[in-house]
Amino acid sequence: MIGKIIGFPPAAKQVPVQVDLVPVPEGERWTRDFGGRIFSSFQSLGTGKNEHLVVEQFGVVSVALALVVEGDHLYIVPRRWSCLGIPLPGIFLPSGSSFETERAGKFCFDVEIRAPLIGLIVRYNGVLVPVEVTKPSGGSAD
Repeated sequence: MIGKIIGFPPAAKQVPVQVDLVPVPEGERWTRDFGGRIFSSFQSLGTGKNEHLVVEQFGVVSVALALVVEGDHLYIVPRRWSCLGIPLPGIFLPSGSSFETERAGKFCFDVEIRAPLIGLIVRYNGVLVPVEVTKPSGGSAD
């Protein structure tokens, strides 16, 4: 139910995923397409209490994330959260084992979000394959 409210796609075994990152002056817009089900978030550098953290905003909820390197993994660790800018109790902060790594020259990810008292909200993993972006042709510059 929580995953549906946040906008996560329904559970499935194999779903094609496309991730688009669009840099903007304030951060990056991440748009994930899970087989036609769009899920978007905004990531920016934290300020104030969240300095040295990455803040990811999902609608009205923001989560401050620490990036922790251990061996060949980059773990994404939730540190605090808020709703509409109002801090939420840390005891209810979602957690999970989420990380990025490189295997055989490929970018691999594993995302897991669990909530206290509720359990697993979402889990997905896979390998990102870069897509070459080409500019439309049609004319020449002199």
